[in-house]
Amino acid sequence: MPADARVYLTQPRLEVLSVNFHPPAWRCALETVGVERIVYGSDYPLPIGSMERGIALIDALDITPRQREMIYSGTAVRLLR
Repeated sequence: MPADARVYLTQPRLEVLSVNFHPPAWRCALETVGVERIVYGSDYPLPIGSMERGIALIDALDITPRQREMIYSGTAVRLLR
C-alpha cells in the first residue's frame, strides 16, 4: 500500500456520495477528489437532515453552475450508463 492515500483518492473508480451539512467537509471533498467524483445523496428515508438545507449548502458553494449540475445529477448519470 502506498504511503500517500491520495493515490487511492484519485483512482478512476472512486466516487463520493455526499450527504453532509458542513461546508469545510464539502471544500475538502471538492479539493481532494474533484467535483467530477461527487454525487449528492440524501440518505432518504433516514432523517439525518433536510434536503432543503443540503441543497442550500450546495447552492452556496463557490463552484460553477456546471459543477453544481455534476453534483446534483451529472456524475450519477455518467455512473449509471
